[in-house]
Amino acid sequence: MARDKEIRVGDGALVVGEILLDHSGRTVSVAGTPVELTGIEFDLLALLLATSKGGAGVAGSAIVVLASTLAATGT
Repeated sequence: MARDKEIRVGDGALVVGEILLDHSGRTVSVAGTPVELTGIEFDLLALLLATSKGGAGVAGSAIVVLASTLAATGT
């Protein structure tokens, strides 16, 4: 499995794999699809992404699955 690289984009945005998390706007998108999250969901995803070591390994895979599921269900 290829490791997703963590990329920090100006103003607090973070890209891991297909996930774009924008801290300043408190928005998330997966593969370009916006994902609506509650405040707690956003904070939890931000914490998981920040501690996933660039999306590598089991934690990173779980994060991508979670974010993709949220995007697919529109939750």
